[in-house]
Amino acid sequence: MNGGECDSFCGIQARAFSRYYKVYLTKNQANLAWLAGEVYDDYSARLIASSGQIFMPLLLLYFRRLQKRRLEREQFYDCMDVASEEFLKSDRRNLRFTTRNLATIELLKRRGASKIKAGRPTSGVVTFTDSRGAKLKLILTDQQDLSQIEQSLRNSFGSVVRIDT
Repeated sequence: MNGGECDSFCGIQARAFSRYYKVYLTKNQANLAWLAGEVYDDYSARLIASSGQIFMPLLLLYFRRLQKRRLEREQFYDCMDVASEEFLKSDRRNLRFTTRNLATIELLKRRGASKIKAGRPTSGVVTFTDSRGAKLKLILTDQQDLSQIEQSLRNSFGSVVRIDT
C-alpha cells in the first residue's frame, strides 16, 4: 500500500538531536519514515536561526534547503509501498512496529501535553512500547486531529491502543 493511501500523522522524537517522523498506519503495522532532524518547518528554522543572530540570513537559506529535502522525502514515501522491505532499506532511521512486536500504544490527548522548542504548541503524545519494554515517544506537532489519529490507531492495532485524556 502506498504511503499516500494510508492514514498518517507526524511527530517529533525529542532527544539531543530530534527526529521528525511521519507515521503511516496500515493493517497491523505502524511504519515510521524519518523525514527531518531539528529543522522540519518554518517555525523550527526561525527558532534555531534566531540563536545565531549574526548568521541568521545564511542559516535561513540553509534551513530552507533542509525543509525542501523534507518535503521531497515525504513525497517519496507517499509514493512508496510502506509495507515493503524497501521502505526499511531506504533509510536506516525508518522503523516498523507490528502487532507481533508491540506491547502497547498510548495516546495522550491533551493539547500542550508536551512543550518542545521553546513552548511550541503540541497536539498530544503517542508512545510506542515494544515487547521488550523499549519506548519511542512521538510528540504530535501542530494542530493534528487527535480523534482521527485515535481512530486510525484503533483500526490498525485494536486492543493494543490505550487512550489517556
